[in-house]
This record gives sequence, C-alpha cells and structure tokens, in this order.
Amino acid sequence: MATGQPDSAPFQLSCVLHGHSQDVRALAAIDADTIVSASRDRTVIVWQRLASGSPKFVQKAAFSGHSHFVNSVAVARPSSQFQNGLVYSGGSDKIIYGFEPSNTEEAVFTLTGHTDNVCALNVGESGDLISGSWDKTAKVWRNGVEILTLRGHEHAVWSVLVVEQDTYLTASADKTIKLWKGAKCTHTFTGHSDVVRGLTLIPGMGFASVSNDGTIRVWSLSGETIGELHGHTSFVYCVDRLSSSELVSSGEDRTVRVWTENGLKQTLTQPCVSVWCVAAIPNGDIVAGGSDGVVRIFSRAPERRAEADVIKGFDESLAASAIPSNQVGDVNKDKLPGLDALNVMGDKDGQVKMVRVGDIVEAHQWSAAQLQWVKIGEVVDAIGGSRKKMFAGKEYDFVFDVDVQEGAPPLKLPFNTGDNPFQAAQEFIHRNEIPQAYLDQIADFIIKNAGVVTLGEETASSSYADPFTGPSRYVPGGSASRPAAPAPAPISPWSSQPAPAKPQAPAKLIPMKGYSFFKVINFKGVQTKLLQINGELEKSMDYGELALKQDEQKHLERLIAGIEAGKLAGFDAADNKLLTRLAFEWPAASRFPGIDLLRMTVLHTSFPLQAGKDLVGSVLRAADLPVADGADVAKAQETNAMLVVRTLANMFARADLVESLRENAQKIVDSTRGLVRLSGNKNMRVALATLYLNITVLLRSASAGFDDALGVDLIEILCEMLASETDGEALFRELVAAGTLLASSASVREAAKLLDLASAVARMRRGQSDTEPRLRQAEAELAALLAA
Repeated sequence: MATGQPDSAPFQLSCVLHGHSQDVRALAAIDADTIVSASRDRTVIVWQRLASGSPKFVQKAAFSGHSHFVNSVAVARPSSQFQNGLVYSGGSDKIIYGFEPSNTEEAVFTLTGHTDNVCALNVGESGDLISGSWDKTAKVWRNGVEILTLRGHEHAVWSVLVVEQDTYLTASADKTIKLWKGAKCTHTFTGHSDVVRGLTLIPGMGFASVSNDGTIRVWSLSGETIGELHGHTSFVYCVDRLSSSELVSSGEDRTVRVWTENGLKQTLTQPCVSVWCVAAIPNGDIVAGGSDGVVRIFSRAPERRAEADVIKGFDESLAASAIPSNQVGDVNKDKLPGLDALNVMGDKDGQVKMVRVGDIVEAHQWSAAQLQWVKIGEVVDAIGGSRKKMFAGKEYDFVFDVDVQEGAPPLKLPFNTGDNPFQAAQEFIHRNEIPQAYLDQIADFIIKNAGVVTLGEETASSSYADPFTGPSRYVPGGSASRPAAPAPAPISPWSSQPAPAKPQAPAKLIPMKGYSFFKVINFKGVQTKLLQINGELEKSMDYGELALKQDEQKHLERLIAGIEAGKLAGFDAADNKLLTRLAFEWPAASRFPGIDLLRMTVLHTSFPLQAGKDLVGSVLRAADLPVADGADVAKAQETNAMLVVRTLANMFARADLVESLRENAQKIVDSTRGLVRLSGNKNMRVALATLYLNITVLLRSASAGFDDALGVDLIEILCEMLASETDGEALFRELVAAGTLLASSASVREAAKLLDLASAVARMRRGQSDTEPRLRQAEAELAALLAA
C-alpha cells in the first residue's frame, strides 16, 4: 500500500480548535496553514495558522449561508480565477455553495439540483466538483454548471471521488462502490457487508474504502481487493491518505487510526462519541472532527506539539468522556402514578412524565405538535428495580416505540445509555429500511429523549378501582387521551427543525381540527383479568357456555399480543367473533375488559367490526345505554359506560366508520348525555368531553353542512358540564369543544348566548384557583367567539 517508508514518530496533539457549537461533520485542508471545517451548526469555518511553524490556529472567517446542517466540504486549488482557491460546502438544505476563503460574506456559486442532503463532495485536479447525496445520485459540476448526473445506486451516495478527468468513484449505503466513465458505470465493487462511508485515492495502486462493517479495504481500479485492514471496533466513517502514504481513518469507536501496509500503526482516542471526519494536512499532520464540535490537530513534528496546558486539558476531557450507564438518576417508583396520569395533557412541549406500570417505570414526553404523550422508553435502574428491556435477545436501557406512519404499527428503536445515538439511528434505518434522509432526525430524537431530558417525579391518582380486585390491580381504560393531528403525513415523528430565533405565539386551540383518541392500555392486566373472569364463568351454571375453551384462550393470547404490537393485518372473522363475545355477550358485570380490548382493536385493524350491521348500536348496548332519567347506575354499568364512551371516541380513527358515526351522531349524544350527571367520576367526564369534541370536529367537517340542531344539543350539554366542572383535563376539552361549535355555526352562537355560556365559563374560572396557561388560552379564545 505504501510507496515509501512512513515516519516512525508517533502523532501527538498539536492544537484544539473551539468554534463550532455542534458536530463537526467534514474537514479539508487548503494548504499546510489553512484548514476548513463544516458543522451541524450550519457554519463552515476557515482556520488559519497563527504563525509559520506554530501549532496554533485561529478562526479567520466563517461562512453561514446554509439554512440547515452542513455535512460536506471540499476545496479547490488556487487558480487564475480564484487565487486563494475555492471552498465548496453542502448540507441538509440540498444546496452546494462555493465561496472564496478570503471572502465568506457571499457565495461565488450556488449549486442546486440535488433533492436531498448533500453528504459528500470532492474536487479533482482539473477543478471539477463531484457531489453525493441521499437522493441516491452523484452530480458532476464544472465552473458552477451541472454536467453529469450519475444514477445507479439503490440508496444514499455517502462518498465520491474524482479519479481523473471524466472518471469517478461513488460509494453508497447499498454496500457497493461504483466506477464511472462519464455517466456510464463500468464496474461495481462488492465486498463490504454494510454501508460504505468513505473513499480515498492511493496513486499508482487504486483506492481505499471504509464501511460500517468496521473494515478498511484497499482496491485496484480493476476491481481486485488488494488488502483488508481490521482494528476499528465499530463503524468507520472517514479515510484519507497522508503524505507519508499511510492511511488515516476515524470512526464510531472514538478513535483516529493510522495504518501502514502492515496494519495498524497508531490509535488516537478522542474525547467524543463519534469521530465523524479526518483529513490529511499537506505537512503530514492530521486533523479530526467529532461529535463534541471540536477540531483537533495531531502532528509528528516536535515543534508543532501542543503546549502543556492544552495537552492536560485534552487528557482530562478524555478521562471524563466515558458516559455513565444510566443518566436518569435514582427514581422512587413507589411515588410514581399509574397510566391514568397520562389522561392529563402536558403543559409544554418536551415535558416528561414518568409513570409506573407494574414494576416498570415508563417515561412519556409531551408533544405539543401532536397534542399527545409519546412513550420514549423504560427507565432502568430506578430505586426498587433494575429491569431492562429486551429486544432481539439483548438488553437495552430504552426501547422506544416509534410511530413512523399513521395507522401503521410502531417500530421498536432500542438504545443503551452510553451508545452513540447516530449508530443506533443508522442501525434502526437499516433494520426497518427507512429512507437514509431521516438519520439526523432519528439521532436527534434519541439524543433528546435518552440523554438530555431531566425526568422529575409526578403524582396523580385514579378515581377508578376494579370492582373485582380493587385499586391495586388492572384499571380498565387507564389510558391517555391523545389528540391526533388531522390527516398526518406518513413521515418520521421525530423532527429536527431549527428552533425559532425568538418565542412564537402559541398555536390556536380553536377550532379543533383533529380527533382525539385513547391509546394507552395495560395489556398484561387486561389478559389477566379476562382469564380470571373466564375461570369464574366456567364454574357458572348460567354462563358456562360463554367461557373460552383452551384453544380459544390461546387464540385470545395471540390476539392481545397482536394488538399490543400494533400488528393486526391478519385480523379475521374468528378474531372478530371472539372479541364480540367478550365485549357484547359476556355478562354485563364481566364484559369491561372485553370492551377495553375493543377500543384498542379499532385503532389497529381495518377489518369490518360490525356486530350484526350496527357497531355503534352494539357498543351502546354493551353498557345498556341510554341510562333512564332518575335511574340508579350500578358501578359495573358505570365502568362499562366509561369504556364504551372511550371506544366510541376511538372509532373516529377508522375512516370506514366515520360515515356510520355521522349517521348515528344524534343517537350517540342522546344515549350518553345522561352520563353527565355522574359528576364524581373523573374518567367519565374526560371520556365524555373527548367524545363530544370528536363529534364536534366531525360536524364541522361534514360535506353536507353543519348540523345546527345537533350542534345546539351539544352546546347545551357542554354548558351543563362547564358549570360544574372541577377536573382540569375535562375542562380543557369542554372549552375547546364549545369553542369549535361556536366557530362553526351562528345558530350555536345564538344558543350559547341564550344558555348564558359566558356565566358558566365565569363560574368555571372562579373555581380554578390556579388556572393552567392552556385553560386560560382556551377560555380567552372562547370568550372572543362569544363576544363576536
């Protein structure tokens, strides 16, 4: 591999450059005294050596034209047109800028054409530029004009090289490397078992490549593998050739490594999680950039060795760089609330709440954009337990449930504290065949949810107790109501948009445009309760024939496992028959876990669920609704009714049921309004408020026009609820539902004035000694509609 004898002196720290606020993703050297770094902080910095022979560099200039992460950089040699050379940078904004290092105020070139992140750049001897992108293409540019587009890779193009005039190399996430003559692929190199991340030329021999498979391969241009270097213990991200003909590489194992044809020469461990990039400097030095936003230079020359205090600081930061196995800290599980705590909407975006589910502590984060709590993992090593989550036979600190597409089952994203979030994100992408474009967004999601947030203790209580086993066991319907955005696009939740420069006004709450659902359930508790009740039915002379047989019990276990995993593609008539028996045919006092299971099923299958032909009627009859005026309501019926109301709310998630819900909206309102007087049941009030809010959204979206008569009925019910409401969560939904009605119909506004809705809101206001900001906002928006 080497054409000359490499220097035997070891590399030592020469300089540490602080200037970037986020990961340094790309580096290039203009000459021995000028280097360029590109970062996720959207800047490109030009660094200049302080004086000839000095180890010190200073920031000479910075280019800040990119609107998103900068992920690639390359430099062109000085020319008659650009006497100081030219710097090219590309990033997630899909744009390539070319600017002079002596004038970073404006770009000389703005190159557009890629449709995704520009993650690779290289400039040939002639000055031609080649770019690689997550859009699966590479493009060749000459004097600011696109002259070629290279198509053939199946996934993102991670690295590019100009071999010589009109000859190029491209490396891809499809695990291949391609050689191009013009726009024609003349050879495809295979051998790496994972994503190929970097390339460098070896004159007179061929080139070297590095991969997520942890290896460095040396190839001839004819396709022969000349050598394979092993030593990195994780992904290898970057490779370059030193003036000594040695290779230098960097990777996920926090190291920069120097190689000869005989193998590993030196390992330089860095105090950061990822060493994203490394580059050779013409004087033989090495420059490396990492996830800590720092640029570090290493040299063999004694005169360029860093001063003692700089070396000491480096050693100290290196010693402190090990990430502890648990960043959450001690959490007293005994003081945590159950899943019912998730019935309360969050106060601000990013708020984290911990709840206890059996011996497991779950962390949930409030998403203001989605108006729902999102489970971000299971907290391990809390006081009283150290259970980790299993995934694919391995233990993890976190296994996130990721909703990639509305209506599709969540994907599992495992992560251990101490691992690199970008590596976990990349493995998640490969495992689930997610577009490479989501790498940064997924990694940001992991960073935010597994290592940055501070989890505090929360307290809450439930007003419901299992009528058979008491409050310490399965609580039916102990779930969060999670409002959904209207018609969400099938994209990743995870968002990495830059934060606004200054605070923005809160989004309008009224009118509500999306439906709200109850998505959380204790599946293990449901299964245990169903089997317990089934055992009692087996002994009953009246209901023994309704008990599940042995094979049906196994069928039930499979069904529950499918619902829990969100995988009900195979849901069929046999499943429907079993669920119908549990929710509609079991004795009234025993059917509540079946109804609870039904409310989750409607979220995960498109199979026709009609029991007979009238699912709405069957659901209402499951709780013997409507309740007669003045009739006493037994605890079992109250429980069934609350779960029925939640089931009806969840049915709005099914496009095939919306028309039936529209046709039966008046029936639903008439059948449930008698439940409003059950004022002592908080869960009932929240369920009713959510159902009425969903019906309001449905009325507003009706193609045939708003149903004024039903709207007036609803505003009358909401006035009654608001006048006596004491629960903040129910109150919030009632205010938004009332406001949405007022925003939809002049007749409803007139009825609200006749019903003196303003007085009901005023009484509510006096009853709230410490009104939450969201309640104040909803009240203000409602008051404005009343005054209109």
